[in-house]
Amino acid sequence: MTETLQVYRQSALKDSDCLHRFKAIWKDGVTDESDYAVFGQAFHHVAYLYIQRLVQKGVPSDAEEASVAFVEGVATHRTPNRLIPELRELWFRFAEVFTLNLERFVAAEHRMTWNGISAGLDLVYAHPEGLEIIDFKTFWQPLTEEEARGSFQARVYSLLAQQHFPRFPAYRFTFAFVRFNRAVSVVFSQADLDHVLLEAQAAMARIAEAERTNEWPAAVGPLCRYCALQCPIADQTMTIPVRFVSAPMAKDVAQWLVAAERTMAGVKKALKAYATANGPIEVGGGLMWANRPTTARKYPVHRVMETLQARNAAGAFESDDLTVSHSALSGLFRKFPALLDDLKPFVQEKVSYRFGLGADPNDPQESED
Repeated sequence: MTETLQVYRQSALKDSDCLHRFKAIWKDGVTDESDYAVFGQAFHHVAYLYIQRLVQKGVPSDAEEASVAFVEGVATHRTPNRLIPELRELWFRFAEVFTLNLERFVAAEHRMTWNGISAGLDLVYAHPEGLEIIDFKTFWQPLTEEEARGSFQARVYSLLAQQHFPRFPAYRFTFAFVRFNRAVSVVFSQADLDHVLLEAQAAMARIAEAERTNEWPAAVGPLCRYCALQCPIADQTMTIPVRFVSAPMAKDVAQWLVAAERTMAGVKKALKAYATANGPIEVGGGLMWANRPTTARKYPVHRVMETLQARNAAGAFESDDLTVSHSALSGLFRKFPALLDDLKPFVQEKVSYRFGLGADPNDPQESED
C-alpha cells in the first residue's frame, strides 16, 4: 500500500509555532476573518489579476487595466464594503508606481510543492545574477534586512524556488511593502539553503507529535502580533493583580504579560506607521500619539579629554566619585576592543536587580547607568 505524503503549506508550518492556532485554522477549519487577513488577501488577488492582464497585453503598466483588475478582484474575492475605500486608495497608489519587468518575468502566483511543503510565489523574475521572488506585504511595519533574513517564509520560499528553478547562482527574496513603496531584499546562496529543509521537517515533526498526543497548546510568540483567533492565553479572563500574586496564578500572569507586552509592541509599531503617514492621533485631554523630535548630543572624545585635563588643573576631578558609564564608552569599546582590558583595573561594579524577561535569571545584564 502506498503511503500518501502529507503536504503542508508554508503558512501552516509557520503557524505550528503556536499549535493552538495551527489546530484552529488547519484542522478545525476556523477562518481568520480579521480585517488584517482579509485586506491582505484582497490586495494579493487584485495584484495577481493585474499582472495577468499586463502579461496578456504585453505592457509593463496600464492605468485602465489596474481599474479593471481592481473591480474584478473586489467582486471575485468578495471583499467587504468596509475595506474597499482603504483597498482602493492603497491599490491605485501602488499601481501608479508598479512596473512589470516583462523581459525578466517568469511567473505570478506560482504554486510549488516539494518534500511535503507547498507555497505560492506572488511574482518571480529571472535576473542574470539569480532568481528573484517578490512577495507583496500590506504590513504597516516594514521588516529590517536582519528580520527579513531570519524570516521562515523567505527561507522556505527560496528553498522551493531552488528546487523548481534550479541552477541559478543565488536566490533573492524581496518583501515589497506596498504601503511604503519600499522593498527589503535578502540573497541566499545555495549553501544558505542547505539546512532549510531540516527546519521545515522539524515543524512537521512538531505537528505530528501534537497529533499523537492530541495536545495543542497556545504559545506566545511573533504570531501574536496579528492573530485574531480566540486564545486561552491572550483572551483568558483574569483579574490583573496589583499587590499580590498567588503561587497558582504566577505562571498564568507571567504568560499573559509576555503576550501583552509583545502585542503592545506590535500595536505601537503599527500606530507609529499610521501616524507617519497620516499625522498625530488625538486621544483626548490634550494628549496625542505622534512622532516627536528627539535630540541626541555627543562630543568628540579628544575635546572632552582636553577639557577634563584643563579643569583638573584646578583639582576639579581628583576624586574617584566622578565616573563615566560603561554604556557611554560602548562605541569606543566596539571600535577599540583592547580598551576593555586597559580599563579593567579601574572598573567599579555594582550589582543591582531589575525585574524583567530573559532566558536565564542568573545572566547579568549591563545597566544603562
